[in-house]
Amino acid sequence: MKIKKIIPFFIIFIIHLSAFGQDLNMNKSLVSDVTSKFKKVTNPIEYAKKESINGTMDFEKVLKNEKGWLFVYNGIGYNKDHFKILLWGIAAKKINMESLKVARNTWEYIFKKSLSGPALKAFKKGYKYNK
Repeated sequence: MKIKKIIPFFIIFIIHLSAFGQDLNMNKSLVSDVTSKFKKVTNPIEYAKKESINGTMDFEKVLKNEKGWLFVYNGIGYNKDHFKILLWGIAAKKINMESLKVARNTWEYIFKKSLSGPALKAFKKGYKYNK
């Protein structure tokens, strides 16, 4: 009985995903393209402070021309803000930030807000990215 109630919602979700979401392969390609540009640096905190606004780690600029509001990566859907945070977490790991805690503190210092809830989950997923 419950399955009959869920099916219409599932169909609507699929329609939304295909109409408004990003292509799954494109998102993987986007993540690969973005993250391949980052290499270890000698002072990752200073690098992040310098590059997070109008620099190489400014993912607002990277996603500016991306259409859609849903980005699906590794089976998880992200809105544009959370996807930017995921990318920043990946970049933080790639430039050799020593720990998740240091990366998080650096992000919160730069952007002057706290990470919590879905944003924090996106950040952690990004930092734990290992390609």
